[in-house]
Amino acid sequence: MKMKQVLSPVIESVQKHPLRAILILGFLHGLIYVFMIPLWWHHEEPGHFEYVWLAAHQEEWPQPGEYDNNLRKQIAESMFASGQDNLFNVSLGSLDDDPIDTGGSPVGRKAVYYWLVSWPIKLAHNQPVVIQLYIGRLISFALFLISIWLAWLFMGELVNKGHPLQWMVPFSLALLPGYLDNMTSVHDDVLGAVVSALFLWLSVRSIKKGFSVLSFIGWAISIALCFYSRDTTVPFVFLAPLVPLFRVLKQKTYLVMGAAFLLATIILSIKTVTFQDASQWFSYPAGKQSVRFETTKAPFGNFIFSLSNEGEMKSFGQSFAPGFIKPLRKKTFTLGVWIWADEPTQLELPIIQYRTPDGLATSPLQNVQVGTTPIFYTTTLYIPHEANHTWLTPLPTFPENIHHIYYDGFVLAEGEYTSTPPEFENENLLSGVWDEKSFSNIIRNPSAEHAWIGVNETSHFLKLRSYIEPSLYLQTIQDSQGFGWYYRASLSTLFQSFWGQGAGTEIPLVGGFSYNILKIISILALLGSVLYISKAPILFTRPEMLFMLIIMLVIWVPTFFRGTYWVFYFVPLVPYARYAFPAFIPTLLLISAGILKILQWITIQYKLEKSFPSLAFQTFMFSLAIYAIFSFGGYFYPQIQSAGFLMLLISLAIVIFMGLKSMVVK
Repeated sequence: MKMKQVLSPVIESVQKHPLRAILILGFLHGLIYVFMIPLWWHHEEPGHFEYVWLAAHQEEWPQPGEYDNNLRKQIAESMFASGQDNLFNVSLGSLDDDPIDTGGSPVGRKAVYYWLVSWPIKLAHNQPVVIQLYIGRLISFALFLISIWLAWLFMGELVNKGHPLQWMVPFSLALLPGYLDNMTSVHDDVLGAVVSALFLWLSVRSIKKGFSVLSFIGWAISIALCFYSRDTTVPFVFLAPLVPLFRVLKQKTYLVMGAAFLLATIILSIKTVTFQDASQWFSYPAGKQSVRFETTKAPFGNFIFSLSNEGEMKSFGQSFAPGFIKPLRKKTFTLGVWIWADEPTQLELPIIQYRTPDGLATSPLQNVQVGTTPIFYTTTLYIPHEANHTWLTPLPTFPENIHHIYYDGFVLAEGEYTSTPPEFENENLLSGVWDEKSFSNIIRNPSAEHAWIGVNETSHFLKLRSYIEPSLYLQTIQDSQGFGWYYRASLSTLFQSFWGQGAGTEIPLVGGFSYNILKIISILALLGSVLYISKAPILFTRPEMLFMLIIMLVIWVPTFFRGTYWVFYFVPLVPYARYAFPAFIPTLLLISAGILKILQWITIQYKLEKSFPSLAFQTFMFSLAIYAIFSFGGYFYPQIQSAGFLMLLISLAIVIFMGLKSMVVK
């Protein structure tokens, strides 16, 4: 009874002023992260801070390639003084380097965030670099609070006042570890999240209510900010014309946009899509002709591989997944292939490249003389114990003054064989007899007889950034054997970094079960969303809801493929959820709506109290936030993981639970 009397005024205040309560909660939660995560333990934080510092301490705006080695030395020394490991493997010996490597430098990127944060840094220019870093983090923290406020305004345009979703989305944003960890770092992703929230709010408002002079000016400013703040928000500039269009079309939006999408898909497919690319092989960028070439000179079947030096040089090969390579380690293989050219030349035989813990490695290079008729060449390869992701590179270097080189009948078999061509069992070339011994060919589609969907050079207009390569996306997503492992890793990283990975996704939630539970909740949220749509289809026929769907697709799809361009680097890069910050609010809306529907269904089925859905959702988000603090903080400060502190957290959760329970109306 006493507890209820104590909590009653607090609960009443929360009910009357939910936004204020959420902002206070976000303030307290965010402040913990500002100081809990050690120095320089966020994504690329040293480089982004250096950009801010240069902007604050120079009269001219920093240009690509500029750096301050004295600053880098101070950053490195602060890493050592923090008592924590550093993410960038900076050693004491590297302090004499010029430049000192403290990670990549973003100098030259869109400038708005760095300009904004540089102003308070100017006022503290005489302070130690650590103090200046925390000032930068606090500016990001303030932007984080603004994003929560904008999420509230956004939801106010979508749902009626008092609807649970109005507070659920900003409440989730305030407590989501995967969002907060990045939003309290020195990084331009922070501003990208804020300006996208501003754009979404004003866009939805304009679709529903039309433009006023002030709203139009604000909307136009948000578009400009999207263009100049972060590359992940640039797509909003191209989506902006949909806002006045949706306002004009109103209820006809779905019909018109559906027809336009169908027409655009047909035209785009006719202009760019082909069915000529050799299946199971990657070949990018797209050119006038596919590497799969039909000819009567083919030693096998009707097709060969044709490599040309006309136009941009292609990356061409076949990928082998780490799981496929594992049982092949510490074994010798013979690689054979028929090769010829349009005129005699000397070239390098095919090699395999593989990733090891120490970086990339290749099999030995071997030069041969080839003529104008197909000849079978072989080379012996050894796959070491350290080999991980491996790929076949048929032509390491294209010879000068040669226009075309041709390949057919690739064979890679375990053991050592002579250069006598093998006899294959059938036209698939997947097995046969070689040197009177049976063998299996591990090369897929070795004679280019099978094709899959590809794109031609017309697709280059989609390359808005250097890492956007449509042909590579399309080929790798079809090659489940060669690249399925990578996309599974990408999905896992996106999922985990969305819900919560601390310190630049370096620290996971404690316990492998954590993400399994979150997977179950996510699946239930998806099912709940489907149920929500089926029960209230009229809600999702509104043009602003279609706009949200387009936003999620335009942001999440490129995010999923973002790392594909670097899949052959010494470390395969996988995308993080922070690249999708511009779509976090619509995504949380979808998740929250799904969870709400499931909880409402449970309430009806088991005749629970009316406020059970709100209570359960709040308890879930509070528990996730507390558990993340326990996980991330405990990694750096072991005392946090002590039993006593865990009991304190449990007690705090119980107090919150009981306080919220007093809101229940039976």
